[in-house]
Amino acid sequence: MAATVTGTEQVVTATIGGGPQSRGGNGFHKNGGGHADDDGRPGRYFPARYRIGAWVAIGSIVMLFVALSSAYIVRSASGSDWRPIAMPKVLWLSTAIILASSVTMEISRRALKRQEDRSYGSWLTATVVLGLGFLASQLIAWRQLIRQGVYIASNGARLAPAGRDSGFELFAAADPAKTRDN
Repeated sequence: MAATVTGTEQVVTATIGGGPQSRGGNGFHKNGGGHADDDGRPGRYFPARYRIGAWVAIGSIVMLFVALSSAYIVRSASGSDWRPIAMPKVLWLSTAIILASSVTMEISRRALKRQEDRSYGSWLTATVVLGLGFLASQLIAWRQLIRQGVYIASNGARLAPAGRDSGFELFAAADPAKTRDN
């Protein structure tokens, strides 16, 4: 947008978004927006404000893990149609890859913080490569499970409608030379 300066007197102080002062955030003081310091700049970021949210998220994830683990234990002990499966060994490699990618991501983050752009780019590239390796190992594990006859809709847990495969199972089992009947 073009503007013509006709004098040095300040007429209106405007910020992006219009108005004399941007509210920031969603406008509510307790949610990180709508306030300013004494000099008119937006308020500072306080990590302690968001720590409780992080703990609630971690608690939710732990509760989900415990619920799924207990459901697995109860279901495997009580069902007569339950078949134990041999877990593919490639899952150990998959675990190592995902842990290594977490380490490279943290190294990359620290390099970015120190403004070491070259190091940051190298470690971030390593993280992406490890992430792709993780996805490949998961695909290999799924294909090994399928060769054992383990499908998402099998093993007594009907996660997909009977007679149909889930989308991921179809993706993982995509092999034109092999078909199966439900």
